[in-house]
Amino acid sequence: MQASSVIRRTVCADLVRGKNDRRPIMIELSYATADPYAVRLAVSTGDAPAAWAVGRDLLSEGLTRPVGEGEARVWPSPYGPRPVVWIRFGQQRRTALIELAVGNLRDFVDQTYELVPTGSEPLFVDVETLINDLMREAS
Repeated sequence: MQASSVIRRTVCADLVRGKNDRRPIMIELSYATADPYAVRLAVSTGDAPAAWAVGRDLLSEGLTRPVGEGEARVWPSPYGPRPVVWIRFGQQRRTALIELAVGNLRDFVDQTYELVPTGSEPLFVDVETLINDLMREAS
């Protein structure tokens, strides 16, 4: 297991609530080598803050094609004045739809792969701590 490192980046995005209802928001993207399969997104809209953990591979693949099912979906949209990525969290009535510039997400995801290349994720997982945490939760 390797020592833990963290990458953080704050980016501008839009929270889309309807056809003519957009709100600019700031999203903090974070990636920790201690959890090498996930990217965390934290949003503060002035309402209650929200945070999600999303598979790094899901975000990476979502830059070029629609991916995901269930609670998280990601898809690119080359239309409009600039290429964007849509990220939808939740289902049915309780959803959050976020529009984010492709370049911002691509740059961040690329940094995570520089830090932890594809296939090397198991080298960063502390299996002993993970097992101990699971055993503690089960008791």
